[in-house]
Amino acid sequence: LNLLYLSSSCDAKDLKPLLEIMKNSNKKIKLHISGNGNNKIIELINNFNLSERVIFLGKVADKKIVDLINSCDIGVYLKQFNSPMGNASTMVKVSEYLACGKPVMFPEMTGVIEQAGNAGIILDNGAPIVLNSFAANKKLLEQYSQNARKQAVEKLDLNKNANELKDFLEKIVYGKKV
Repeated sequence: LNLLYLSSSCDAKDLKPLLEIMKNSNKKIKLHISGNGNNKIIELINNFNLSERVIFLGKVADKKIVDLINSCDIGVYLKQFNSPMGNASTMVKVSEYLACGKPVMFPEMTGVIEQAGNAGIILDNGAPIVLNSFAANKKLLEQYSQNARKQAVEKLDLNKNANELKDFLEKIVYGKKV
């Protein structure tokens, strides 16, 4: 089972909960991280005895991101933000994973939970059980992948979202009943 963490700024604080989960998961589960990792991150990975299971991919060109996402099984989003704009940037990465039909693992954040729907995996004490289940049962992973793609089609349709926004604005600005 291959997890993918695409990040422009990988932070040890954000990565630690995932490493704790990996330590308690099937040894065949690997984590692929874009970027090279800094000394603090590498030390953290070594402290968890995960150096054989964490692979740094180096800088990934934008045009290679879709292929990279498609080569893995589960997308990971780890950043936690306290500002509304930070949460908005989260949605882009989560959307990329969902659009490629990949379940998404993330810290508990209301917007992400809603966006990922039944293709989401919350980073908590139950996550090792979920990952082990995926590693042992490819049909379960397949179902989550189908859920991810369905979620993307239903929630990320540009025309549908534009029409909903138009209706909302007409209701607010002009008082029209929609």
